[in-house]
Amino acid sequence: MGDNVDMRNWSIRDNNITQTNWQTEVNFSNISFWNNLRRGTVIVLYNRIINPVGTLYNIDSNKNDGYIQLTLQTIGLFNGGAFGTAPAWGGSTMEIAGLGDLIQLRDASGTHIHAIGHRSTAGADFTSIIGSKMNHSAASANGMSTFACPSRRLADFNGPSGIAFASMNTSFTRGLPNTCSAAGQNKIFFDS
Repeated sequence: MGDNVDMRNWSIRDNNITQTNWQTEVNFSNISFWNNLRRGTVIVLYNRIINPVGTLYNIDSNKNDGYIQLTLQTIGLFNGGAFGTAPAWGGSTMEIAGLGDLIQLRDASGTHIHAIGHRSTAGADFTSIIGSKMNHSAASANGMSTFACPSRRLADFNGPSGIAFASMNTSFTRGLPNTCSAAGQNKIFFDS
């Protein structure tokens, strides 16, 4: 990928606990906002409008600084998905299951870009993906993050298991380089 990435009509979707069934995808709308993204832009996506403590997530839609933070239910920026409503929610789209799940990003033609998952034994949908993917080989508790660590090179973001690392450390910042003492630091990749 280079500068001026065009993510119009791309899609993001998640799987089920066993990584064997895709849920309803969310599409990036065909609008100019998703065109001409800078290389390396960090995109943080929340599956709900309201956070666990009942307040609205902070939205950062200024793409000029290389970081945006949005909800997948932002009308106009996204379309599709099967979302429930508060307080029970109940939708299947991007409801990340603790015992296992898988998230995949695809371009406008449906071609695989990247996938990241967690499950003790990777499921059939994970193993059938050809290309860049990672799976953390364990369950994920509420509040945990899954990320590549130590990620000293691009190849660390493409492996069946072992490289992905999960943590509940609240000092980690979404979308920014972090140090994870148990496995090194993903900061090394960003600083390279």
